[in-house]
Amino acid sequence: MIAEIGHFALILSLSLSVLLSILPLFGASRNNTMLMNTARPLSWGMFIMLLISFLILEWAFYVNDFTLQYVANNSNTSYLGTTA
Repeated sequence: MIAEIGHFALILSLSLSVLLSILPLFGASRNNTMLMNTARPLSWGMFIMLLISFLILEWAFYVNDFTLQYVANNSNTSYLGTTA
């Protein structure tokens, strides 16, 4: 369930980045300060959604959640913490 929340946060971040690339530029071309002022809240929203997604991925690595393909391919439980 927590992996789906991270996936949703990543999709939401993508949609915020699309809005961030369109709305402020359209506002600048039309000299609309209301649309130009959407840049800061959209960028903060994108940052927060990416942070949530990243933290959930880090949590999946920490608890060895092998239901996620990325974690299963790049992690294992046989690490002993010693170097040869």
